[in-house]
Amino acid sequence: MYKKTQNPVVVGIVMALLAIFIIGGFFLVRSIGLKNLELKKSKTEVEKLMELNLDDNYPGNAREVLKIYNRILKCCYNEELTDEQIKKLAEQNQKLFDEQLLEKNPLDQYVEKLKKDIEDYKSKKTTIANIAIQDLAEAEREERGGYKFCNLLVSYIVKDTKGLKTTNEKYYLREDDKGRWKILFWELTYKTF
Repeated sequence: MYKKTQNPVVVGIVMALLAIFIIGGFFLVRSIGLKNLELKKSKTEVEKLMELNLDDNYPGNAREVLKIYNRILKCCYNEELTDEQIKKLAEQNQKLFDEQLLEKNPLDQYVEKLKKDIEDYKSKKTTIANIAIQDLAEAEREERGGYKFCNLLVSYIVKDTKGLKTTNEKYYLREDDKGRWKILFWELTYKTF
């Protein structure tokens, strides 16, 4: 029987090319994956909040509503934003508002008031250092007039040129006909949690 032998040089070249192809493919796939990961990581908090789809992925409870609302507030008061970003964040906030609160705060008026408040904060060199929201288990709940209500305390630690100070607010939320908790109003309070 005749057996043909392979040329060792050709086998070596084929093996080297195959190794280069496999290693190159590995690094290419890894590089693409890292770039995608970097794109996901590189989004700012403002961008994340502006992209939230609150129509389809509404927060599941009253505390989660306040978490998103206060993340938006913190960005508004702490970040340098364009007018367009402020408007988009205001639109996001309004999706968390009850119908009665929306009636009293049409979008254009709400945006202008928000811009003025932001300007006031910046002129006083004030920022929101921390926000704490009462646990849902400790919330005041009641039912009246066919509606469910939930009241939660929020504590703001604000930093200005004089140091830190704490402000507490009580938020009143009402469940709408779709089971979504909406912010009805809020007020300053001396209560703490």
